[in-house]
Order: sequence, then structure tokens, then C-alpha cells
Amino acid sequence: MFLKNISYYTFITIIGLLLASSIYFLTKNHINTTHEQEFGHLLKQQVELIQKEVDINIDILESLGSLFKTNNNISREQFKKFVKRPLGKHKSLKALEWIPEIKHNERKKYEDIASKELNINYKIRRKLTSGEMIVQNKKNNYYPVYYIEPLAGNEMALGFDLSSDETRSKSLYKSRTSKKIVSTARIKLVQEKENRFGILLYLPVWESSKEDNLKGFVLAAFRISDIIDTALSTVKYTNKLVDFWITDTSNNAVTQFLYTNTDADTKPLKTGKLETIHIEGRTWTLFAQPSLLLKQQNHNLLPFLASLLSLIIFYLIAYILKNNINKTEELKQLIYMKTNDLEIVNNNLKQQVKQGIEESRKKDEFLAQQAKLAAMGEMMGNIAHQWRQPLNILGALNLKAQTFIEIHGHLSENNYSKISENIELQLSYMSKTIDDFRNFFKSDKVKKDFNILEYVNKSLDILTTQFNCLNIVLEVKGDDFITYGLENEFQQVILNIVNNAKDAITENDIKNGKIEIKTEKIGNNGIISIQDNAGGISDDAINRIFEPYYTTKEKSKGTGIGLYMSKIIIEENMKGQLSAFNVNNGACFMLRLNIV
Repeated sequence: MFLKNISYYTFITIIGLLLASSIYFLTKNHINTTHEQEFGHLLKQQVELIQKEVDINIDILESLGSLFKTNNNISREQFKKFVKRPLGKHKSLKALEWIPEIKHNERKKYEDIASKELNINYKIRRKLTSGEMIVQNKKNNYYPVYYIEPLAGNEMALGFDLSSDETRSKSLYKSRTSKKIVSTARIKLVQEKENRFGILLYLPVWESSKEDNLKGFVLAAFRISDIIDTALSTVKYTNKLVDFWITDTSNNAVTQFLYTNTDADTKPLKTGKLETIHIEGRTWTLFAQPSLLLKQQNHNLLPFLASLLSLIIFYLIAYILKNNINKTEELKQLIYMKTNDLEIVNNNLKQQVKQGIEESRKKDEFLAQQAKLAAMGEMMGNIAHQWRQPLNILGALNLKAQTFIEIHGHLSENNYSKISENIELQLSYMSKTIDDFRNFFKSDKVKKDFNILEYVNKSLDILTTQFNCLNIVLEVKGDDFITYGLENEFQQVILNIVNNAKDAITENDIKNGKIEIKTEKIGNNGIISIQDNAGGISDDAINRIFEPYYTTKEKSKGTGIGLYMSKIIIEENMKGQLSAFNVNNGACFMLRLNIV
């Protein structure tokens, strides 16, 4: 008996440790996945802010180009007045400039006018490799910095012939021939005194009547670090949570380092997440990883606590089960002893008495078995009760996360509360859905009457956050009616169709995606139509979409089972009809159900 107990507890210990380890790694993987999603959101937010800042500055450059295109004689004072507001409002702009195309026979006239207006000895100049500025040699055409604002701090750039520098000259040529805004590669600005990189954006300005006569270029000069700092000035705290490196990857053969918000050297990170920023013909790639501060904030004891708690609960269950088994064994032993006593006492009784004793013994054994089964049933109830605790822990984690957000200010309380509610709803529904599919073809499912609009809305609640992020409008309207069937199977049909519509909208890059669900009562039938604006289903596919394993998606994104199962649920389980057709630049799925 002693050795038997040792073997039992050894086995329980091994199983308990395996269970605890599994829970630890599952919980840890779930937390890591959540942290990765949060990090991806932070990174995407920063990239969008940087791209927005770049686009705003491009709009300013285009408006300045329109000014020079529609007016032939823009004075220095008019230029200064026009650019004063955008320069004051947008700190990432280092300078705005006017670069006229000057032929050699016009050179002296331009130099004299600028000298008089600026009260300096203005000359068209070029820059030596040593950094010294000297008078430019004779050329057919010059492209000097003629107007520049702000003037203070940028005096060194006045008169600099952009065509004298190889990088700038290539960008001038590309902008002229393409007639579009062009960005230079990484450069050091003429007026730059620190060891920081900049870029120039060129916009060619043509005669308004004919685009063969070039007036010159409007130019915006930027310090790259100023673009990043200005763009991320509204999210200074979250900026500390992401370490990133920005490189110019426009030329696959040569990668140029541009900026990093870390104290590390200029060697960019080649692992982790990456995003791209597009700047008029050039591509910046942002490599990022969580900062030390974010890693410290994400440190979590939940996996350890979950595994420890599961181990304790498992040992408790094993202990109770062992006690019940021992009691059952003792009861069986007691019954056996009493039976033997009865056999000794009644040895001389007739066969009838012996049969009665045998029947009594069998009855006692049956009662013992029943007691054992009852104990096992009770234990199953205890197991079901105890396993609710991990779900309570998830709820406590959600509350803890809300408190953390309130302290650090990452998201508003309202937004986080909505996200938390959706997470809980997702988990509950996913669990229920798994059970529904496992029981799908069993005969012990209970059908009942239910309201259509209630379960349509319950289905869509799960998708609200995702659809808001994708800017897809979900609209439900029409009559409510009652039908008969399994609510969860009906919800699965709605989710299958709506998710397919969402996938079609995103795959076809529909800007104003919309999914409209209408319900109406026609006689004894209730009609539900689900219509999108994703462009419709091809003629080849529309006649096969309800076949098993047929899908129009990539193999990694679809199995071809969803609509097949939806048709079985509606037509076989709910005795209705499910059909699909194209209408109004989209697809429409129609469900016809019986009204109770």
C-alpha cells in the first residue's frame, strides 16, 4: 500500500509539473503576442505621424510653386511674407528657397539686384571639397539660391549654385525631366554647422502658358532630425518606448543611415519590425525594437502565478480524488469482510439462504460502485468549478491593465474600456464557438426561438474594433422577427459572410468600405440581406462559392469551408435558403428564414 501511494504521487507530480509548464508557456506566449501587437501599434502610429509631417511640408512646397507659376515677378519681400507663416508653424522646415534658372548673359543683372536688395556682395558661388565657398566659373546656366527664408542662420546658402554639387545636380535634373517633386539623397546642408543630415525637395516651376519654359525651382530644405522630432512631439512618452533607426533604402546597393532616437552608433538595426516612409521618389525604412523602458513595463509575473495556481489546484484535486478512492477501497474491503462473516455464520443454511446472501453481496457491491461513480461525478463538478479561476484571473489582469493606463496615460479610459470589453467578448465567444463546432453534427443540441436582430448585433459586436481600424462602416437596419434554430450556428453564418465581405474590401483596397445588413418580413418569411461594395464576385466563382473546399482566397487565408457550412446551417438545420448574387458594385448574400 505504501509503495502504491508513492507511485501514485510520483505520477501526479510528473503530470502536475507538465500541466504547470504548459500553462506557463501558453500564458507567456499569449502575453508576448499581446505585447507584440501593442508594439506594432506604437510603431505604426509613429510612422504615420512622420509620413503626415512630410506630406504637410510637401503641400507647403506645392503652394509656393503655384505662387511662382502664376506670378512672373515675385519680389523678395512678397516671398518673405508668403513663407513666414508656414516657417513659423512647421518647425521641421529648415528653409524655403527660390532657385531661378539664370543664363550666363543674365548673371550680372541677377547678382547686382540681389546685392542691392540684401546690401551684400552677392555672387553665384560653388563649394569646394574643403568646405570653402568660391565664385562659380562661367557656365551656360546657373541654379543659385536667390531667395531664402529664414535668412538669419542661412546666409551661407545665398548664391550657392545647386548644379555645382553632384547630388543636388542629379535631383535638379530628375525633377526637371519628370516635372515632379524630387527628394535628394542624404546630404549635409550648406548652412549646417552641426554633424547632422538633411534633404532637399525640388519642385520645378514652369511658365503657366507652356511647360517647356522653366522658370526655376522652389526648394524646401529639411534637417532630418527636425522632421522626426516635430512629427513625434505630440507622443514624446510613447517615443521613449520604441528604439528605431531610419535608413534610406531607395538604392538597394547602397543603404544610407539617416537618424536614430537611441544613444547607439549609426549602424542601423537589421532585425525586429520594419516600416517604410515614402518621400517623393525615395524610400526610408524604419527598423525598430522595444526600448528597455518598454521591456521593463511589459515584465509580467502572470505566467508564473498561473502555473503555480494550476499546480496547487491540480494537487488539491488529486488529493481529494485519492481520498475518495481510498474510502471506496475501504468500503469495498468492509463489505468483503462482512460478506465473509455472513458466509461463516450461515454456512449451514439452505441454498436459498445462500442465494439470498449472494444477492445481498452483489447489491452491496453495486452500491459501492454507485458511491464511486457519485464521488467521481462530484470531483468532475469540483474540477469545473475550480477551472473558472483562470478566467477570473484574466478579468483581474484586464482591471490591472486599465489602472496602469490611467497612471501612465497611454490611452483614454473610455477607449481602453471598450478594448477590454471586446477582448472578454472575443474569448467568451471563441470558446462557445469551439463547442458549437464540436457539437455541430450531434443530435443532442437544443433548438429554440430567438430574435434575429439581437443575434445579428451580437455577432457584429465582436468585429466592431477591427472594422473601425479598417474604416469599414457596418450598418444594420430593418424589421425584427423571430425564427427557430440554434443561435450560435446562426451567428456563425453572419460572421462567415461579414468576414468574407471585409476580406474582399481590404483585398480590393476599397477606400470607403461599407457592409449593409437589411432585414424585412415578407409573409411567413424573414429576409436578411448582407451587401458590400467590394466589387462583387466573379462570374466563374459565384456559382461555386457554396462548394466544399472551394475558395477565391490564397490557401493561407481560406479553406473553402465557411460558406459551405453556412449553407448547411441555413438550409438543413434551419430549413431556410441561402443564395448569393452581384448587385450595385458589390456582392449580396440573402438568407430566407421561417418566421415563428
